[in-house]
Amino acid sequence: GVLENNDPVKRQAAIYGWFGMPVNVTDGKFTYFRAATRKENDPLLAHYQIPTTYNMHDVLPAFFQDPEIGQFLPRTDQPVFRCNWNYMKRWSTVEKSQLYNIKEDPGQLNDLAGSEIEKDYIELLKETMKKMDAPPSQFKRLGL
Repeated sequence: GVLENNDPVKRQAAIYGWFGMPVNVTDGKFTYFRAATRKENDPLLAHYQIPTTYNMHDVLPAFFQDPEIGQFLPRTDQPVFRCNWNYMKRWSTVEKSQLYNIKEDPGQLNDLAGSEIEKDYIELLKETMKKMDAPPSQFKRLGL
């Protein structure tokens, strides 16, 4: 199972990743990297309460133009800003989804994406994203 401080926890999976990149899920046995289905990497939406959420030197001025304001996140009644981050295209190094058995292949040399087991990890990713209240745009971006 998935561990926390080397102690078993009651969690089916852990989700991880970096904004605008593949969304990843692991159950402690396999790790699945789900890439954006389109090269344009859209829709890619940023949600934030105040602009200081991001390093200002890394953010394009367009990021703060025409944001929507509303209750877009189900885990809070607080209104948040939402804006397109459409300048960030899918990186060529992560243009396809990947699946690895991290117990038997810790070096992640044998990509199992496309095999029958990938279906299980697509479902695990969808379930975990739903539990984490991922916005509908994220499901669309990943072709889920």
